Amino acid sequence: WRATERREINGITAALAEELFHKGEQLLQAGEVFSLRPLQLYSISQQLRLAKPTCFTGDAKTDLGHILDFTCRLRYLKISGTRGPVGTSNIQENSLSFDLSVFKSLLQIEISDCSSPQVHGLPSLRSTLATLSIHRSTQSMMSILVPEASEFSQWEPEGAESGCPVTAVVPVWRNLTTLDMSHNCISGVDSSVKLIPKVEFLDLSYNQLSSVENLQHLYNLVHVDLSYNSLRTLEAAHTRLGNIKTLSLAGNQLENLTGLSKLYSLVNLDLSHNQLAQLEEIRNIGALPCLEKLNLSSNPICIIPDYRTKVLAQFGDRAAEVCLDCKVTTEKELDTVEVLKAIQKAKEVKDRMSNSDKKITEDTNPSAAAPPSSSSSSCLAQQAACSSQEITSREEVPDPPTVLPPVDAAPPPESFNSNTLLLSAEPAQ
Repeated sequence: WRATERREINGITAALAEELFHKGEQLLQAGEVFSLRPLQLYSISQQLRLAKPTCFTGDAKTDLGHILDFTCRLRYLKISGTRGPVGTSNIQENSLSFDLSVFKSLLQIEISDCSSPQVHGLPSLRSTLATLSIHRSTQSMMSILVPEASEFSQWEPEGAESGCPVTAVVPVWRNLTTLDMSHNCISGVDSSVKLIPKVEFLDLSYNQLSSVENLQHLYNLVHVDLSYNSLRTLEAAHTRLGNIKTLSLAGNQLENLTGLSKLYSLVNLDLSHNQLAQLEEIRNIGALPCLEKLNLSSNPICIIPDYRTKVLAQFGDRAAEVCLDCKVTTEKELDTVEVLKAIQKAKEVKDRMSNSDKKITEDTNPSAAAPPSSSSSSCLAQQAACSSQEITSREEVPDPPTVLPPVDAAPPPESFNSNTLLLSAEPAQ
């Protein structure tokens, strides 16, 4: 079996070496993404371990050196595994380990349908990699971002100030700005994100997240995709998502939006396919000053009559700037929104006046035990008359109580005397 495996390994590497002998330089110049299978990478890793010549056939075209020269300069790599056996063989690719340390200049790597234990050498990419994509390959972020964490009881990222002793200082991913770990089985955002401080684009869609923690360590986040997880609420999102501009929460189980009210930099928000049913929830995001695109499709709220105009009305004067459910707001909708806004403002003015009248009555009649009734005016008049008689009998006249003029009244003339007003028992003829 060993001899057969070695022949297979030799054949795989020889074929790849010859391909790169002919096309390698052209592929590098074009800057295209180069695809490799785990079986090919496993063969290269095994070949490098053998203390044997790098060319078994004697043909210089099949020399392993062509592969190593190519991997040292390659910038874009895609590794695609398979589920089940390879072809008609009994080889299971997701059990074949391979080493990525032969790649010295990678800017972008995508790994799909592998298992994180079989991937070795990821830490060697920390100094160059800008984009890292991992799909259907892991159950945790830690196993990808800090694979060496399993070897230490405690660790801290380089440059961190720690008050407790650590057993390891782990280098950060210096240039990583895009991390795509969608379509995995990740159930939590762990502390490994401390090692990716420059990440701007984070995709954790199609996982098993029920909460979002630790994202406050990512100070440069701009675009976040948390769609199709198991989120039911997102309390105080601004404490973890800071100044993001794009947020997708589609395909969760959200029923309220209270936690989104302070995401003041948000421009694009996708809330489609959730459980939002109450129009009042939209008020939580209606005051966001930069929001331009909002998707609420496939929520229970969508069955409310005049749903679009009622949602747009929550944005007040910014209604025309909001694109709802990928549809530009029409002039007719804006007209309806203006009517709804006018009705709302009238209601608010009425409520304010009612509260103001109640407050004035309470201020001018602080000793009243019962709330003012329809006879309040006559009671106030009697009190004023009694007060004027009492004032005339005193030698010193105290400061009069504050009299609030009607809203539309003109200011009093300069000769106006408050004592004269209080002492005038007879109304003007």
